[in-house]
Amino acid sequence: MRRWMTALLALLLLTCAACREQQPTDAPQPEQGEAPAAQYPDLIALPYVKNASLDPLSTTSRVNLELSTLLYDPLVTLDESLTPVPALAESVTVRDLVVTIRLKENLRFSDGSPLTSTDLLYTLGRIQLGGTNFDARLKNVASMEAIDGRTVRLTLLAPNSLFASLLEIPILKAPGEDEEPSADAALPRGSGKYILSASGDRLIANAGWPLGEVALTEISLVDAPDSEAAAFALSTGEVTLTTAFGGKSSPGGLRYVSNSLVYLGVNPGCAALSTAGLRRALSAALSRPTLIDDNISLGGFVALSPLCSRWALYDDAAVSRGHDLSYAAAVLAQEGYDTVGEDGVRLKNAGQRGERRLSLRLLCSSASGERAALAASVANQLRAIGYEVTLQELPQEQYLAQVTQGGFDLYLGEVRLTPDMDLTPLVGSGGALNYGGYSSPVIDSALEGVRTASGEELPQAGTLLVAALDSEMPLIPLYYAQGEIVCPDSAVRALLEPTAAAPLRGIERVQPGQVAGE
Repeated sequence: MRRWMTALLALLLLTCAACREQQPTDAPQPEQGEAPAAQYPDLIALPYVKNASLDPLSTTSRVNLELSTLLYDPLVTLDESLTPVPALAESVTVRDLVVTIRLKENLRFSDGSPLTSTDLLYTLGRIQLGGTNFDARLKNVASMEAIDGRTVRLTLLAPNSLFASLLEIPILKAPGEDEEPSADAALPRGSGKYILSASGDRLIANAGWPLGEVALTEISLVDAPDSEAAAFALSTGEVTLTTAFGGKSSPGGLRYVSNSLVYLGVNPGCAALSTAGLRRALSAALSRPTLIDDNISLGGFVALSPLCSRWALYDDAAVSRGHDLSYAAAVLAQEGYDTVGEDGVRLKNAGQRGERRLSLRLLCSSASGERAALAASVANQLRAIGYEVTLQELPQEQYLAQVTQGGFDLYLGEVRLTPDMDLTPLVGSGGALNYGGYSSPVIDSALEGVRTASGEELPQAGTLLVAALDSEMPLIPLYYAQGEIVCPDSAVRALLEPTAAAPLRGIERVQPGQVAGE
């Protein structure tokens, strides 16, 4: 009997195994080469800083600023080429000094109230008062007025044909007569994809969102007061993803290009940098991929021009060269540095009275070990071709004081550019960030050409600007800093489309739980 029962049990096990391996003939079969269906987590959780504001204009938390893009919609969004795409705005018209913003119909905030030109004027007015995260966008606005409930007219101080790209600005609800102006900071009332729950620990899909569909109906919020807490929450599975900027890269990371340019500021009063040829030679002496790979943990997007190569007006053909040691050596020789001394430093007028060494001083801040290492690598690459480089690391306050006073030959700096790629503050004559006092009629004319060009003239104006920057080399671009979404879940990661302004873009498309198609 025992032998008979054992044989029966074995038969039953084999039969069940065969059932598991076979599928019904009418079951859908994947096409050849088709990947398995994506499986999404049952709950998406994001980090936020509980004790910081979610008001996108005033928050001092980078994490909350990124999170606020799910609560508030901007007038326009920017595509990969920094071209504006209508969001809340139906249209933005720029003619000379007049910008007309027309809102879409039937826009509403999460509390059901209409979004009108009153709210647009309130938001832009707060920015004009200063102290917000968007101050630089409206520096050129002289006045603003509502034409009707959906239309606002701005008057500019100077022409800017690309002003529409500056309107990637979240719109907040204007407070009522019985409300304090800061009420929106405590109780976000945006028009975005999600609404903050009354408990403050969840985002709930905005059923009335007019700009698309939201598949992910709920997002849990986990208090993470700093980057270390967020990283720990990710490691324990408490949050689904984190965002990083300037940190250590991750195998499960999705990188995106920011609008922060890392560059070498130039003092044209330095003999080794006094001509356009000398500045071009220095630029060609630098291997940017090597500098990035050796020093920047999160990587960087190589910049041969201070203008981002993803910009719609960027012309690759107008950029003449990258790393080219032969070219650099030839130009240095043409500029008179045609002799190499016993110590490896290039000399001008060697052996004569007034002999000059190819010497410069590179200034950097000691606040970031990564940046200090980058500066040291820049110095080493320049020394290899015959420069005498003195590297000076200073505490941040002393560094800033030296830079703003023009006390440098070169300095390692970073600037966050506005989406219209306006370099006037950096390289324009008298620019607020032009600490070396660089001045060139050619550059000034090219900058003005882009600002005043009509639509059909813009591509040519962009080419002329790229070419002028390449020829004059008023600063030495190195790379654009990168941000990163760290998300171990590949199914979620595949749906994200992070941008500089909205790293969480695409998260609303995540399917809640279960296997797709189940």
